[in-house]
Amino acid sequence: MMLKYQVGTNLLPQDINYIVAFLESLTGEYIPHQ
Repeated sequence: MMLKYQVGTNLLPQDINYIVAFLESLTGEYIPHQ
């Protein structure tokens, strides 16, 4: 998901984790690449 990489340069890691958790709550199928 490109959005994660675009915002990743401007947000703190904990903020990214919050967004990822939010996306997971919406779709239930979102899997972050690690």
